[in-house]
Amino acid sequence: MGRVEVNGLKNSEEFRGMLNQVQGEFSNRLEIKLTDLVNRLLSEQEERARAIDDVKYTVDMKDKMNQEKSRH
Repeated sequence: MGRVEVNGLKNSEEFRGMLNQVQGEFSNRLEIKLTDLVNRLLSEQEERARAIDDVKYTVDMKDKMNQEKSRH
């Protein structure tokens, strides 16, 4: 192997190492973004469920009040 080939191999290994590092950083960032997104979606889902429960409670209370009024 000549010097040029050895330098090419070294550069190629360095390049592969650099690519692996970039890929690792990208994967970590992507995982963080996805985790944040999933957590936000779950929070929003919980908020909607609470809002629905509040509306159901309000409707139930109004129904009970109307039933009480109709009895008298």
